[in-house]
Amino acid sequence: MISFGRPHQILYQVLLESSDAVRTNKCSIRRTRRGALPKDPDSLSELILTDKWKTSGGDNPRSFLIHNSGPESRDRVIVFASQQGLKQLSSSHT
Repeated sequence: MISFGRPHQILYQVLLESSDAVRTNKCSIRRTRRGALPKDPDSLSELILTDKWKTSGGDNPRSFLIHNSGPESRDRVIVFASQQGLKQLSSSHT
């Protein structure tokens, strides 16, 4: 792009064009993420935790689900924690 406008006009145009590209990329990333996530449940009883959501993921997945009272529980409790997080909690002095 060759422009003969004033420097501030050129800079303004470049910023406008780049912000459109950034906005487009952000929207694309959001659409991709939404496609990878399950539908949001309407209630906790509809929440199904598959193995994928019970671990930390990655190359070496570790158990992350500590407790799940189950979908039939009226007051469902779901607890997630890493072993490191549990160690830190157990050694805290509060």
